[in-house]
Amino acid sequence: MQKLLVHTRFRRRGLARRLMEALETSARQRKLSLLVLDTVKGAAAEQLYPQIGYQRAGEIPAYARNGAGGLEAT
Repeated sequence: MQKLLVHTRFRRRGLARRLMEALETSARQRKLSLLVLDTVKGAAAEQLYPQIGYQRAGEIPAYARNGAGGLEAT
């Protein structure tokens, strides 16, 4: 999995949580035990990940390019 996005019109309906559950199920079936997630600092996913059991490992400054061409922390 490279990207998991929920369109802004469909957020706050539990779709991201269900997609993550499906991803985790698929990972378990493949006997994968480590999932590394990253998101732009301040994104909605930054709040979701701890709610579903993920721990923050750190921050990479100026890593993700935004729509304006600048770099943001992830």
